[in-house]
Amino acid sequence: MTAFTEERWFLLMWWLLVNGAMYYLAFDFLLRVTGAKGRRYLPLWLGICSGMTLCAFCFQIPGMFFLYVLCLAVFGRLLLKIPWVRLSAPAAIVFTLHTFLEGEMAVILAFLSANVELGAYGGLAQMSLSLASAALFFLLLSWIWKTYAKALRQPMSSYLYVLLLPCAAFLLAVRYGLRLDSPAFAAHLSSFGLNASLTAVLVMTGAMGLCLLMIKVFCQLISLSGHEQEAALLAEQLEGQKTYLEEARKRNQAYASFQHDLDNHLLVLSGLLRKQRYEEAGKFAEKLHESCAPLSVSIPTGAPALDVLLQEKISHARRSGIKVSWDVRIPESFQGDALDLCVVFSNILDNAIHACVKASCQEPALWISTKARGSFLVIEGRNHAAVRKGQEIKPGIGLNNVRAIAEKYQGTMDLETSEGMFRISVLLCSG
Repeated sequence: MTAFTEERWFLLMWWLLVNGAMYYLAFDFLLRVTGAKGRRYLPLWLGICSGMTLCAFCFQIPGMFFLYVLCLAVFGRLLLKIPWVRLSAPAAIVFTLHTFLEGEMAVILAFLSANVELGAYGGLAQMSLSLASAALFFLLLSWIWKTYAKALRQPMSSYLYVLLLPCAAFLLAVRYGLRLDSPAFAAHLSSFGLNASLTAVLVMTGAMGLCLLMIKVFCQLISLSGHEQEAALLAEQLEGQKTYLEEARKRNQAYASFQHDLDNHLLVLSGLLRKQRYEEAGKFAEKLHESCAPLSVSIPTGAPALDVLLQEKISHARRSGIKVSWDVRIPESFQGDALDLCVVFSNILDNAIHACVKASCQEPALWISTKARGSFLVIEGRNHAAVRKGQEIKPGIGLNNVRAIAEKYQGTMDLETSEGMFRISVLLCSG
């Protein structure tokens, strides 16, 4: 191998390494912001991006950036299952920062190549600038995440899309102005003098600062939207408390009514036994047991407030003719707020009871259970419902409140439908 071939081979390995690091940072940022569970696809993502880097380096193919944009969009939507409403904001941040850093490093390298005799140090200059670009990319993404993590994890309202337009305008202006996607971009940049190069770098730095300011405004508006959601959540909780009190009042009335008639029931049962009419006495006792069963639900979950809530909800479901199965236990290691747990369970059960009543099945049923893994708690609910397999569910206020609680605890909410069955799974983390 000649010295040139060896140098080119070394540069290729370096570009694969540095670009691979930047692709990894973009992928990691996307997962953290959206909360998607797709880290198992990381090797595939790095393999695809490394292939694009290899093609761009060996064949000098222009316009690979837009292929990278398309690849991330398709990858995020089809494999990671991230809705567009959650994918657009982090993708815009990644692409904009990537473009600014690529543009600045390209201008600096072109100026050095045209005005400074680098000689054998040309490759070292490329490597140093690419490393600086990757390091700055990492620092910016880390800062954005640490500063605006809570805002970026919240669902984005549709009217906030307008804030993505400046990012797209900056991106296109930089790439077109510097001809970064043109085969002649090196010759174009090398024609820049000191003043033009300095101006280009300063303009891009200022634009990147403006972009970060837009991200700040973007996240502040999301936070305001989040406060509105919290207000809606509080209103929902208050409404839920009213419903709970009404159900408790009805339950107390049922208790009082049953207690009032209990003496008469016992007199009838005693009379049947004295007359040795045992078969009738047995049937009467079974009916008496069935009538008091909804009033004697005992659910020790480990959380007293949740015990009372589940007793009311499950009794209400049984009175509605719904078969209920439960296996709910809140471990001591889970340090979640009792009110938050009640919000999650009450909304899951209210939706399940409503769906079972509407479902056209002979024996409507619902299941509610929990599984604990250290500081993680998984709440799963299933119920009969008038749904088809794969049918998209549009969450209402109740399920949106559940999602808000899940995000508060750095968790997730998943919905799944099959023929006549609906499933919801909520992951909460108290660690």
